[in-house]
Amino acid sequence: MCAAFLKKIVSLVKGGLSCYLRGFGVSNQLPQFVVGIFPLGGGGANRKYAGIVKMLTRITCGGLLGVLLVKTACGADRREYQHGVEFVPAGGSLHWLIWSSSEGKPPTGKNTFILPDGAKCGYFTHDIYYSRIDSGSPQVDPARNALRLVSLPEAQEPVSAALAGNSILVTFEDGSDSNVTSDCWGVIQQRYMLFDAALNPVSDRRTVNKSGAHSGHVAAVGKQFVIVYGEGWVDEGNDNFGTGKSIFLDVINAQAELLRHRSIEAHDATRDWWPLVAGSDRYAMLLWQRYVNNTSRALLMYAVYDPVMDRFLKPPEIISTDVYYYHYDVQYLATINRFLVSGNHLGNMLRETNRGDMPLKTQKGFVYLLAEDGAMIDHWSASSICEPCSGYHTHPFVREAQPAVHAGEADVKVLYPVKPKGALLFSVTTDAVKLLKYVPDDYYWHSLGTDGIFLDQHTAYFATLSPLGLQTRTIIID
Repeated sequence: MCAAFLKKIVSLVKGGLSCYLRGFGVSNQLPQFVVGIFPLGGGGANRKYAGIVKMLTRITCGGLLGVLLVKTACGADRREYQHGVEFVPAGGSLHWLIWSSSEGKPPTGKNTFILPDGAKCGYFTHDIYYSRIDSGSPQVDPARNALRLVSLPEAQEPVSAALAGNSILVTFEDGSDSNVTSDCWGVIQQRYMLFDAALNPVSDRRTVNKSGAHSGHVAAVGKQFVIVYGEGWVDEGNDNFGTGKSIFLDVINAQAELLRHRSIEAHDATRDWWPLVAGSDRYAMLLWQRYVNNTSRALLMYAVYDPVMDRFLKPPEIISTDVYYYHYDVQYLATINRFLVSGNHLGNMLRETNRGDMPLKTQKGFVYLLAEDGAMIDHWSASSICEPCSGYHTHPFVREAQPAVHAGEADVKVLYPVKPKGALLFSVTTDAVKLLKYVPDDYYWHSLGTDGIFLDQHTAYFATLSPLGLQTRTIIID
């Protein structure tokens, strides 16, 4: 009996480590925490073994590996822990760092509850947090200097924020008013709040002009805000989570008032979702994915919208016929008046090694340089696929990761996190985008949200979310 019990413990620990390596990515936090396979709110056997494994971990590792955190199973949605992060300028060397996280340090993930009919459901519990960052001496300690910005029942995630003039608009999915049905689904809303430059609330919590909206992001365009979001959901899709159906936008002024509401893609012929947005002084560039049946490749769509004249300079069209779902980004580079679109093409189904343990779909990064009106100017793409990868040019970009941007005299330096670790440094001018080099780092990125700023021309600072909590990385560029 004892032998069988110990065999069960070993199996659970091995499974937990394997799940961690494959699903979470190995990070430099591993000596402190090991993430196990036990489902949150799982069966009694798992709960019983969990306490014993915690004890054995303490005893056998002497604190080297720390406590085994009872977290999640392979295939679970790790966004339950944290999702969405944004740096917002706060004047001079200061920034606001805003992110969504479930409660706890490290975050506890979703809660479970039983409906009257006996159905067992789980729901996200994120609140929105913030911390002031001084680029002269950046420090974020979620256990000490993180404050709640928005706290409501159920989840407010993923957060997206933008600064226009002296106003900051924060938008998020909000489940606090959802009425969960017998199939464990409720109606969420895309909501927003307006704050002043010191993050004092200016408006109450408001809802975009479409019921059941989700996946919203915001950008400042001049003195206005453009929120883009999805609406509707189809359970069947390329993964276990399904797809969206339609894309809309709202234009909001500095008094939190709705100025315009537009349909971007809203018809039964296509399934469009996860819209992103970046803004110049005049225009908003929108970027989103379109479902392609029976494949992990999506169509990458884009459009350019003028919120003052309420017109599309560039009507919705395909910018790439091959993008890996959720692996894309759009930025506006103000000093050269250019938009920068990045993402991953999905290559052949090869095995890409992550310390020998993580099977991945091989991907190739790409970057498009576009004019303010959406005209294509230049592009870069990874030149080859290899196994194992030996050159920096093969590293794909991290999902839901924004780059750090530094405007110099001759060009703009853009530093993108790449899988499985490190970053790619690009030089961008008005007419060209050029890869400079791969910048090594030992942190294995997660896909829950990452954003970065430059501290000086040789130093970048990233905040990245993980099941273990918010992590920060300082990357030195030689």
